[in-house]
This record gives sequence, structure tokens and C-alpha cells, in this order.
Amino acid sequence: MNGHGNTGQIRVIEAVLALFIVFSAFTLSSGLTATQNSSRIDELTSVGVQYLTALDSSGVLFGDVEVANWTNLREVVAMTLPSGLIFNLTVLDRNLTRLNTDGISNGVLGEGDVVCVEYLCVGGVSELHWYILRLYLGVPT
Repeated sequence: MNGHGNTGQIRVIEAVLALFIVFSAFTLSSGLTATQNSSRIDELTSVGVQYLTALDSSGVLFGDVEVANWTNLREVVAMTLPSGLIFNLTVLDRNLTRLNTDGISNGVLGEGDVVCVEYLCVGGVSELHWYILRLYLGVPT
């Protein structure tokens, strides 16, 4: 009788350990996914900031925004942004009014990892002008 009681207790202990192992595996795997998504978002944000800074340093960014040359701006961004990224660029004035009536993008951003980088573009010779650029970057899913 003593042997049968121990068998039941061992089965319960095995079941509890199995549940613990399965639960731990789910917990660890969800944490890894969140870390990968977080690092991808950080990487996209870094790419966006560095890209807009470099484009502004070249003078192209302010020049096209100042004269509202949205077609050229779209072509420049599409050609010089790292391949494999989808972008959408919105230009706002100091009153947060959207200036570009034409879309400046190379596709539709999906539900995957998408970041928004805001950049202040400043320039002008005799009078200071500034614009807020919102660059949305995403990776196709």
C-alpha cells in the first residue's frame, strides 16, 4: 500500500515540474521576441536620425523643402535610403500644418516594426526658416 501512494505523489511532482518547464519556456521565448523587436526599433530609429542628419548636411533636404520640390525629395530619399526599408516623409511648418500635399513615400507601411523620427530642418540666408520633418521607417513583413 505504501508503494502505490508514492507512485501517485511522484506523478503529481512530475506533472508540476513539466508545467514549470513549459511555462518557463514560454516566458523565456516571449522575452527574446520583445528584445529582438526592441533592438530592431532602436536600429531603425538610429538609421532615421543619421540619415536625415546626413541629408540635411548635404543641403539637399532644406533646399527641396524650401521650394516645395516634393518629387525630387521623394526620388532622393528613395535612392539614398538603405534598401529594404519602407518610408513615409511628412513636412510640417511651424504651425504643424502639413506642407507636402503629394505623398513622399515608397510604399505602404505595414503593421510590423515602424518608427517615427522627427527632425528639425533649419535654414535660410536673410530670414530663418524651419520645418519639422516626420520620417516613418518600417521593414516589410
